[in-house]
Amino acid sequence: MKYQYLLLSFLLMQSLFGFSQQPGNLYFEKVVAGPDTPHTAIMGIVKDKDGFVWFGSWDGLFRFDGIQFKIFRNTESDENGISSNRIRTIFPDDAGELIVMGFDRELRRYDPLQESFQKIEKAATANYSNLYEKALESIAKGKQVTYANMQWELDDGVLWQYNLQTGLKKQVVNDLSKPGALSDDFASWIFLDDQQILWVGMANGDINKADLNRKPFNFQYTRFEEQGIWKNNAIRAIYEDDKYLWLAGNYRNVRKLDKQTGRSVDMADVVPGGDNLLRTRAIVPDGKGNIWFGSVRGMHRYSPQRNQLKSYSPRKLFNADMPNSVFTFCCDDKGQLWAGLYGSIARYIPEKDQFEWFDLSSHIGERSVMAMLFDRQANLWLATEGSGLICLKQGAGKRLGEEIISYRNKHDSVRGLPGNRVYCLYEDDEGLIWAGTSNGLCYLDPEGEVHVMPENSGLSDGYISAVTGDANGNIWISHKAGLARYNKKSDELRHFDPLVDKERISFLDNSCYKNPETGQIYFGAQSGWLSFQPSGIKLNPIAPVVRFTALEVLNSEVAIGEEWRGRVLLEQALAHTNELTFSFWERSFALSFAALSYAEPANNRYRYKLEGFDKNWIETGAANAKAVYSNLPAGRYVLKVKAANPDGAWSDEQARILIRIKPPFWASSFAWAFYVSIIVAVLIAIYYYLLAKEKFRSQLALERVEKEKIRAVDNVKLEFYTNVSHELRTPLSLILDPVEKLSEGNVPPDKQRDYLQIIHRNATRLLSLINQLLDFRKIETQNETLNPTYTDWVEFARQITGSFQMRARRRQIELSFHASEPSVWGRIDQDKFEKILFNLLGNAIKYTPDEGTVQVDVQERKAADQSVGSRKTLVLSVNDSGIGIPDDAQQTIFSPFVRIAANKSYEGSSSGIGLALTKKLVELMGGTIRVESKPGHGSRFIVELPLEDEQQAGEQVVPVAEEVPLNQQAGQEYTSEKPLLLIVDDNPEIRNYLEKELQDLFKIETAENGKEAKQKATNLVPDIIISDLMMPEMDGIEFCKKIKSDIRTSHIPVILLTARQAHEFKIEGLEKGADAYMTKPFNSSVLKAQVKSLVENRRKVQQQFQQAGEPLLDAKPELDLEQEFLRKAIGLVQENLNVEGFNSDVLAEKLNLSQRQLYRKLDALTGQTVHQFITSIRMNRAKELLLKKEMSISDVAFEVGYNELSTFSRSFSKQFGKSPSQFLAEN
Repeated sequence: MKYQYLLLSFLLMQSLFGFSQQPGNLYFEKVVAGPDTPHTAIMGIVKDKDGFVWFGSWDGLFRFDGIQFKIFRNTESDENGISSNRIRTIFPDDAGELIVMGFDRELRRYDPLQESFQKIEKAATANYSNLYEKALESIAKGKQVTYANMQWELDDGVLWQYNLQTGLKKQVVNDLSKPGALSDDFASWIFLDDQQILWVGMANGDINKADLNRKPFNFQYTRFEEQGIWKNNAIRAIYEDDKYLWLAGNYRNVRKLDKQTGRSVDMADVVPGGDNLLRTRAIVPDGKGNIWFGSVRGMHRYSPQRNQLKSYSPRKLFNADMPNSVFTFCCDDKGQLWAGLYGSIARYIPEKDQFEWFDLSSHIGERSVMAMLFDRQANLWLATEGSGLICLKQGAGKRLGEEIISYRNKHDSVRGLPGNRVYCLYEDDEGLIWAGTSNGLCYLDPEGEVHVMPENSGLSDGYISAVTGDANGNIWISHKAGLARYNKKSDELRHFDPLVDKERISFLDNSCYKNPETGQIYFGAQSGWLSFQPSGIKLNPIAPVVRFTALEVLNSEVAIGEEWRGRVLLEQALAHTNELTFSFWERSFALSFAALSYAEPANNRYRYKLEGFDKNWIETGAANAKAVYSNLPAGRYVLKVKAANPDGAWSDEQARILIRIKPPFWASSFAWAFYVSIIVAVLIAIYYYLLAKEKFRSQLALERVEKEKIRAVDNVKLEFYTNVSHELRTPLSLILDPVEKLSEGNVPPDKQRDYLQIIHRNATRLLSLINQLLDFRKIETQNETLNPTYTDWVEFARQITGSFQMRARRRQIELSFHASEPSVWGRIDQDKFEKILFNLLGNAIKYTPDEGTVQVDVQERKAADQSVGSRKTLVLSVNDSGIGIPDDAQQTIFSPFVRIAANKSYEGSSSGIGLALTKKLVELMGGTIRVESKPGHGSRFIVELPLEDEQQAGEQVVPVAEEVPLNQQAGQEYTSEKPLLLIVDDNPEIRNYLEKELQDLFKIETAENGKEAKQKATNLVPDIIISDLMMPEMDGIEFCKKIKSDIRTSHIPVILLTARQAHEFKIEGLEKGADAYMTKPFNSSVLKAQVKSLVENRRKVQQQFQQAGEPLLDAKPELDLEQEFLRKAIGLVQENLNVEGFNSDVLAEKLNLSQRQLYRKLDALTGQTVHQFITSIRMNRAKELLLKKEMSISDVAFEVGYNELSTFSRSFSKQFGKSPSQFLAEN
């Protein structure tokens, strides 16, 4: 009896501390694979040539692929099944074929191709007696197996284990309180396969398996006492010395476990004050024979020699309002002990038996220090729960803590951690600092840069519990989903899934210990602790074999030989099938597969790819070991599958199967031949039909083309007349209105000259435009003729260029002329050449900014283009440094009425006819014109004209009139009492004329397009706006829409001026918010009356607001934006009535407006300044409070934001004409 006790104690210690895995340390797992798991006694276990494991039972035969069972049972209608559902044994013959013996003693041979069983006739089989003897031998072999120096034997249902080397024998019991025990106490069969898996069949139908090469992960439950006070208790801290294993339980005291006897004792029972070790989180030796414990009750120093425990309370030691909890310890290079506390750390001074306190609350707040370590440079690293990672730098003569570096969760920073809750720290042999957070694992290099583990590692966003390293430089990480090992040299990450009773181990934060002498690693967990020797963890290099196991078509499983829609789809077992053929209606299918690796089948990985359909391999796990495809197109495919064992060894040999999808009947060869014949017949019929109808259809087509041409011509005419009317009305407006002014006879003499100049300029402009239109028309109708003259074209071009010098100087543009020859003589139409050069030079100066350059080049050369029809050509090029022409506009620049945005400094507007006329003139003269331009870098127009030898009569064309310069007047200073008017028009003469007409009534600002006007309106907030409709960059409609939709400018009245009289344009303008719409030519008196009316209406709204004493929000329902603005402004003032410091600056900021914008808007809507607006609301509120008679006058003054009663009384009297006391007396 004593010997047996010593033997059991020895075996227990081998289980607890014998960490190198031996075949004798069995860890059984019960095989569970759904409802098809056997439920009766297991009477035979064998593995076939394909790698499947077979189990005989008293309820049929079961084949196992690591994922699921396939059942074979006897049925009377199936002659090719097993002879009896009660299996006596199952074994392989000499050829490796499977033989099954039922309780009727009949032998049947398994056919793996058909998955059927053929009866072995005694008379027809020469070696029948030999097979029968093998059956009896297999029954004996099912009771005993041997591997290495170990032997297992069944004796009356009891499984015994023998060590052939030592002679020791022990019973393998089914202690369900221990992980890895057998699931039942009566075993019926044992079998050892080629993967060193020991299979044990039980009498109750259970199947247990033990991997003899299982990795030496030993998990121990915390079940020390029968009364259960430590049952399944979590292990928060671990420490191992020569004799004991020290374990700190969650919500329990510390226990020390004797490694020799296996007995454990509670420290509260063996040392005075041991109950203070409740909920210990840290255990560390100090190098002087003492062991320190950190618990919720402080720091405790234990002397094993004297069996004495001394406790230190941080709250009392440091006289601070802080918890006593201690979460971690560490020792520096001098052997001094450091403790991690709430918002601080402490250092133990053994000479004084005192602690020195370091308050770090300014860096980490009231957060606990969860882990700490000193690195090789003597820097102290602190892991905090919520404040990230802190480094207290030391070195180069610096005192610890003089420099503090903080690392927090910042994704865009090199110091960004995955999370701010850091639970564990570890420094590896390369000086890298590893930190485990609640959101993943990272490490810090010596330069302080943070490196987060990749997303596909499984450690980038999970809860990291603890980190440590082994002697080979590997990093071991415990996390909520298991255990991982990272090899830095190969950058290989291996995940381990040590299960206990089919449940994943849940590791605890910073509960980790590595024995520096043995290298043994411990990790604390919820129900116990895991221990292992890293050097004993070997990876399995053998990749598993893959087999196809099941076929489903249209969500129905297909059996071998089963008739499917009139044919046999699967003629033999999938594992031996090379090809599958599906009809078009069966192209949705699924193929299941299994990796025949039985150590950890749930952790096997798979990759599959359907060549011809999938571009990449698809990876999946054992839970989804199935390739599913739906509605595949007809064609030929190859499905390939490969697998990997849990250690990542992928198979080179792939399971593959050819899959053919037949086309539907309408896509078969016969169908295509039929289609072709039908199509040919139809085409012949159509040909004769079309031949008969060709004349009629051609006639209809011609009529349609003519109609389209007429419609297109009509559209062009309509667009032409619209643009011409706009171009004519603008100068007409500037002629008629000054004429009316002069005819009235009351124009001052100084303005008469201005009016006459305006009339002359615009009459000249009008005449030039009409001449261009007549020229354009004559060319279009082919009524224009050429009149060439023999002259010196260099001199002629130089004179034309010189006529533009004054215009160029006015804008400081450098105008130059260059010629390749001193003179070039030839015959060209002088009049038309002059018009061409005039148009090109005029445009060049117009679109060139001030202080730019314009250059004219003339040269003679031989014609490169034979179409020119002459041996000699005149090449004229005009270059400018202007705004350039966009690429898309270059395609249409020579079309009539195409205009581009002009330079802000050019004078006059563009008709859009000049370049179109120029091109027509060039083509009339037999030449070519092209443009080379890049936006922002200027343009170059190149004209190539033939020098004609024969003179032709031509008509005289009136030259384009030179523009008369405007009399620009200096801006006039206006008083701030005049309203501000913004005039928007791309024609500078219209702007100048309106400015002179309205300058006596308004302060004037101008803009030449909607874009510039929008900016000025936002910044200046004018009282009224007059805008043209057709402008470059932004037209009047878009400008009006933007003004009326912006809260800063929505209140400003807008008058639109246009030459378009159609009602739809007026409706569109008014719908976009325009307050008035006037057509050109306009009468300035009517325009003034309209402006005055709008300003007067605005003043009436302001008077209504002031007389009512509060905003009349419903006075004009159409002003929804203004109502919303006033509501918001009034609400903000009412919310801040008694807030000290609330003024116009605060109100403007809250309304997202500048001071000027707020002042101008409130003045326009209410006629009040911002101060008056706020005061009126305060006074109205004071009036309401006084009428309620619930508060004194001083209280009311304070309530509406006045600290001085005298100031309040003056404001109230000014608002209502009586003092507050008089108001109370009268009401």
